[in-house]
Amino acid sequence: MTFGPYLSVVIPAHNVGLWIGECLESILGQTHQSLEIIVVDDHSTDDTVSIVSALAARDARISLIHAAGSGGANARNLGARIAGGKYLVFADGDDIVPKGGYAAMIASLEASGSDVAVGDFLKFSSTKTWHPSDSWRDYGTDSMGVTLAQAPSLIRHRACWNKVFRRDFWVRTNIAFPEVARSNDIVPMITALTKARRIDVVRDIVYLYRDRSGPTSMTARAGSSASLLSYFRQELECARALSLTNDPKIMLTYASLVLHADGWVHLDRWMSSLGDGDVMDPREEAVLAADVRELLSLIPAKGFNRLEVGRQLVFALVAGGRFDLARSIHADTVAPDVESSRLRVPKKTSAGTLDRWIEIGEAIADVISPLHTLGPKFIDTYLVDPFVRAVPKLTATELHRIPVRISKLVGNMPIELDTLGADSRIVLDQPDKGSVTDVAILSKLRYESVLRVEQVRTVGDRIVLSGTHRGLPKGAVVTFSAKRRGRPGSVVVGTLRPSGADRALRQWSQSISGRSISRTGVWDLEVQFSFATTTAAHVLSASDSIKPFSRDAFSPMFVRPIRFTGAPIVIERRAPFTRRVLSYGARRLPGVAKTARRVINRVR
Repeated sequence: MTFGPYLSVVIPAHNVGLWIGECLESILGQTHQSLEIIVVDDHSTDDTVSIVSALAARDARISLIHAAGSGGANARNLGARIAGGKYLVFADGDDIVPKGGYAAMIASLEASGSDVAVGDFLKFSSTKTWHPSDSWRDYGTDSMGVTLAQAPSLIRHRACWNKVFRRDFWVRTNIAFPEVARSNDIVPMITALTKARRIDVVRDIVYLYRDRSGPTSMTARAGSSASLLSYFRQELECARALSLTNDPKIMLTYASLVLHADGWVHLDRWMSSLGDGDVMDPREEAVLAADVRELLSLIPAKGFNRLEVGRQLVFALVAGGRFDLARSIHADTVAPDVESSRLRVPKKTSAGTLDRWIEIGEAIADVISPLHTLGPKFIDTYLVDPFVRAVPKLTATELHRIPVRISKLVGNMPIELDTLGADSRIVLDQPDKGSVTDVAILSKLRYESVLRVEQVRTVGDRIVLSGTHRGLPKGAVVTFSAKRRGRPGSVVVGTLRPSGADRALRQWSQSISGRSISRTGVWDLEVQFSFATTTAAHVLSASDSIKPFSRDAFSPMFVRPIRFTGAPIVIERRAPFTRRVLSYGARRLPGVAKTARRVINRVR
């Protein structure tokens, strides 16, 4: 009786003569001897074929097939169709399989009866080796018979080469690699993970992936327009398949994968390479925009909201078909380390700059959803704040025109007004009032009437703060409040109504009593200006000319030392001195701790 091989290994090969020998030797050295190695040559022009032929003549387990079509997907599909083993696995011709790698996954499948086994892997180059799955929760332990819902981080790696499949499962599920320019394995791997009744996870290192540079490598081609179009079309297919699971954890993991890693890397590489002349035509841009738009609609809003604002805007602008604006934001966003990129908030603003940001807002208005935080954040931070800052430099015409455009933009966005900041609501009221008075006052209170602390004194149980301001309008009221860190809400600790003399001298002074800050803890001070119906708040901070001050060791309340110009004023409230001494003794003398605690509780 003749038995077929236990394991079929399919290797597509195209110009991998430098590495194919090492790859095949590593597979021939596996502990499972009942295997067939199907090398499908994809029209190689180097010595790949001669090397494989020589090894096949020495070991009958190797067979060389010449593909009629072209591409890695065609080669893998051809090899899978002629495979005869109980189990099916794929490898790339330039990689290495550690000894025992396949045996570990097959042993797990034999014990569990699962459809798929997933093993851990390393990547290496000529200069380093690294472990990409270090932060992926489900790769750290052996698991048998789990589902994707139980191990959602398995979708973070969608290559086919670290997995073993039951061949009857592969055939029954009708899995095939699409013949596309880029990312031809992400859809079949998502299909396998979602269709598998049970999945095994093997924590052993079962595969060594060679990350090589050069014009023929996948990395080198990742920045082309064809690769970008192919990737997002395949990514959309993945999103559609995963959305059918109706599992929030799976979709949040997927959102992180696409928005923070794979999707952003592809966009970043493409936009960074546009100077090389690789430009899409209008039809291709329309296809890409439609694919990214649908992709964002399938990704949970919670996942999108976790993304840094600059990247949110790039994705939204691409989805809206405004590639010119997306490139502009990308240029403002990307730092040498992509992971640390942040979109800078415009400080020096002109009417032209504001018009550009309004245009960006109009481009994303119908892309974002009511659950996205991008809309309110964009209006508050990138439109209203720069506008209020620029008020003194704008003409009367611009002061009327820009709020009208902002108001119209907000009306077209799916956002609620109560999600906007107080400044935004003042600006949005201006077109209805027909007057710029409130906005002008807001600008003055926000950026001109700032209080600076120049002197700190402790007088009994009070802290006295004093300094100068840049000018307060007559009738303005200044309210000081304190917020305890780690606790909601704040308490009012004082109110200031500057006299005419104080306004003329631009001086102020405020006393904060221990009664107003009665709870122990660290308190941040904030000052709020009110004039007519307009309010503006600031964190109270130190002047560059603040006088040195020291704290009283016996005082329960003191201002923390100022470390730099503009540092916030922070008050620390401690327990009374006697209570602190007894607490120290209770910690140092365990034998009297109980008595000390009784005394402490009597001390007020």
